[in-house]
Amino acid sequence: MTTPPSDALLFEVPAPLTPIERLLVLADQYTRHNDAIDYPNLSSPRAPIRARTPTPRSAWPTRP
Repeated sequence: MTTPPSDALLFEVPAPLTPIERLLVLADQYTRHNDAIDYPNLSSPRAPIRARTPTPRSAWPTRP
């Protein structure tokens, strides 16, 4: 089997990231993951939980 000429490739493959670039990508993913855990409503476009859910009501009246 022969090797195809370099201009006849089916698609272009980007150059691999350098170790520093890979470390920066990993740090970004780690930070986004931790932020999603710490601030779950920060990334969602929905309203805050307090605005979405009604206040729980007691079945019995409370004393003043």
